Amino acid sequence: MIGSGQFGGTFAKLFKLHPAVSEVRVTDLLPNRAEELAERENIGPAVGSFEEMLGSDVDSVAIFT
Repeated sequence: MIGSGQFGGTFAKLFKLHPAVSEVRVTDLLPNRAEELAERENIGPAVGSFEEMLGSDVDSVAIFT
């Protein structure tokens, strides 16, 4: 997930419950906000940047900005 504000946080819960999603990663321009969401929703990990997210092995990216 790109963006961990209120709207993105709602989707974090849905993605976590989806049977075809094995892991939810999150990043935000404010790294502490991504870390807080990852901890609060028990997802993870928080990723340091948009570029790092795209360079990882994720299969899809949801943008919530």
